[in-house]
Amino acid sequence: MYPTSHRRDSDPLSTIFPLIIMASTFVAVLLVKATIALMRCAFARYRARQDRQRVATQPHVPPGYFVPTNSR
Repeated sequence: MYPTSHRRDSDPLSTIFPLIIMASTFVAVLLVKATIALMRCAFARYRARQDRQRVATQPHVPPGYFVPTNSR
């Protein structure tokens, strides 16, 4: 029989477990970062679309204001 420390070192689960924890933490951080990036991208596109709609619906010249065709 091996001593307990020797058996603990040779136990495959105890050697893989910290690696699993580190890998899962890394994957979770990547998922959070990707989600934040996607949300920011979608929000920017939504804001740009809203601005385009507002520009399209609002006339650039206020009503009652005459713009001459030739400025001279």
